Amino acid sequence: MNVVVGRRRLRYAVALGDVACASLALLCSTVVESRWGVDQPRGGWMDGGPFVVGGGILVVWLASLALADSRDVNLLLAGADYYTRAIRATFGAFGVAAVGALAAGMDSARLMISLGFPLGVVLLVAGRWTVRNTLLRRIRKDPESWIRQRVLTLTSGTGTAPAVRFSSGQFPVFADLGSLVATDPEQVLSEASAVGATLVLVSRECTFTPRQVQLLGWRLDSVGIGLCVEPSSSFIRPGQTLLLPHPSATVLLVRTVHLSTKDRFLKRTADLVLATLLLPLLMPVALLAAAAVVLEDGFPARFAQRRVGRNGRSFTIHKLRTMYRDSDRDQPAPRSPKRQADPRCTRVGLVLRRWSIDESPQLWCVFTGSMSLVGPRPRLEAELADSPEEYRRLEARPGISGLWQTSGRADLTFEDADLLDVEYVDNWSLIGDLVILARTVRTVLGRRGAY
Repeated sequence: MNVVVGRRRLRYAVALGDVACASLALLCSTVVESRWGVDQPRGGWMDGGPFVVGGGILVVWLASLALADSRDVNLLLAGADYYTRAIRATFGAFGVAAVGALAAGMDSARLMISLGFPLGVVLLVAGRWTVRNTLLRRIRKDPESWIRQRVLTLTSGTGTAPAVRFSSGQFPVFADLGSLVATDPEQVLSEASAVGATLVLVSRECTFTPRQVQLLGWRLDSVGIGLCVEPSSSFIRPGQTLLLPHPSATVLLVRTVHLSTKDRFLKRTADLVLATLLLPLLMPVALLAAAAVVLEDGFPARFAQRRVGRNGRSFTIHKLRTMYRDSDRDQPAPRSPKRQADPRCTRVGLVLRRWSIDESPQLWCVFTGSMSLVGPRPRLEAELADSPEEYRRLEARPGISGLWQTSGRADLTFEDADLLDVEYVDNWSLIGDLVILARTVRTVLGRRGAY
């Protein structure tokens, strides 16, 4: 399939989702405004005023989303920016609407704007999450019918071709055309055109000079072929870089991400608000599960264990007991894989683990500040490794869920889980936490890696 057509289809799908969610949010806020807003005429709520204002906000909102280029296909595949750009555009649109309403003396629009903004953000993020995951499922099933970047990789003839790594990743949108050892941009242009490449990837093994890469970019652009460059340092992650202008070159500033006081306040506030909302939903389930544990194997229903938290401080983690009493004395060696059919587990315990119900008492740890809803996995002291990565992951509060939870859970090796923990700490954002929580629901319902 033509790549341009495929990208256009993806943008149209995201745009339709945006229109539907924005229209629904403004329709709800308009109805509320027309019925209960100040200074409303007695003739009824279909007199038109609030609906005209709502229509105007919708036009400004959709234009803001388009101008922010929030529907770029690369953002859809990357993740976090796909949501943050949309939220910034929404903030700008409602800011313009608020200033316009104030200048026009439209006091009656205040309720519509104050209700429409938070409702719009929630619906827009939920809608984009739904559209994104639906599209990615279809892409995985039939990549050729959507979009397929045909990648030609420039290497030095050694090492693993990056396109191979990319094509085996989460999104199967790269078709590997193999690697090319070249010394001249014209040779690359000729070969890329001959094999039908849509993207040329300059790997970190490639020996091209910066000047040659620049010339290559110009030549490829003239025939509609894209160019991307793999960083020479593999530790660089999204969100850690900043382009700095320099008289002779553009310098990539690599920053070590640390949560500011504001970020910690936002994360803690989100933890408390969401935990408070989850408590009445999970409490009845936890009580029933505790009763089932007691009926099968007696008291206690709770299992407590010391874990290592933020900055190496230990705390007590609480779970529902899933094993027979005193069976935790038969502990496997530290960092050993989890048993899929652990004979120490009770029948009720297996069910609780399968649905992650045994984790529900950890909400108490969130309230006390020992844990967060999202964060690195809480480790036993015996599982800690004496490495820089371990110290890095201990900079954050451990979480009930995290990247490790949504990426395989018990199916992951400890090394893979550690890498995901470090990636989370290096790239933390509030939107990222919300995305992980949404993925957690799907992971729990799918029961993948739960045993």
